[in-house]
Amino acid sequence: MATKETKDPLSTEARSPLCSYDELPEWLQINPLIRQGYRKNVHTLRACYGSLWYIHNETVNIWSHLFAGLVFAGLNVLGAEVLAPGLTIGLAGGMASMAWTDRLVLRMFLLGANLCLVFSAMFHLLHPHSPHVSQNTLHLDFLGIVLNILTTVISITHFLPLPSSYAVIYQCLCVSMALATYTVILHPSLRAAGRAAGLRACIFIAFAGSGVASLTHVWLVHGYKGLNAGIPFKEIVLESLLYLVGALIYAKRWPEGRLSGKFDIWVSHYLNPWPHHETLTDAKF
Repeated sequence: MATKETKDPLSTEARSPLCSYDELPEWLQINPLIRQGYRKNVHTLRACYGSLWYIHNETVNIWSHLFAGLVFAGLNVLGAEVLAPGLTIGLAGGMASMAWTDRLVLRMFLLGANLCLVFSAMFHLLHPHSPHVSQNTLHLDFLGIVLNILTTVISITHFLPLPSSYAVIYQCLCVSMALATYTVILHPSLRAAGRAAGLRACIFIAFAGSGVASLTHVWLVHGYKGLNAGIPFKEIVLESLLYLVGALIYAKRWPEGRLSGKFDIWVSHYLNPWPHHETLTDAKF
């Protein structure tokens, strides 16, 4: 006589560390286009760090940011000229031939990129811990983006052929924009990790656009040759386009917006914008 099968509580499904979107607590239900691959029961730091070693829909986000962050940390600690000869705007002598102020600005830029990537990796890794930890690490993630844009724009302005007084004015403008951007981003209506993505992307793009003022100044005074005198202008344009494309991909939630459930693991836009991945191109400075 056939007996009715009962579900084994120790089945593979029951023992899986993953769950679906519908099984998440409400505070983690952020992007309904990502349907599977969420971590469950990661409410301790040990469980969060343990999730580094199995595949879920934040694996690519965590490791891509963490690896790139370590690259920039190595560039800063060991010296850019050790790991990437010719990185420093084409100077024949590399970093050693630069003035101490130039080296300081370059290291500041590398630190900004490093913090941006590491803070983002921390957010992706720890945010399922609790609502409190999720909110705090989200603030760190936003701070990292602001610092990356700030140090990028300041480094561009520093190497442009500008009178020192004008350079200081443009750099102070950028710092003011950074403070304003971070203040606005922390507004309650924009803090939710997966909501208002398009508006947040526009705010960051506008902040990054503050660097156009110094470039326009040099172009009006010295022309195109002036733009190429102190910085790799073509590479900066390419980098800016990559940032813009990344921000648009994030805001439009592509490709998961087109094929929901088909990109849950390897192309997950669960929480954070693609521009972090474009930070690697900044090394062209």
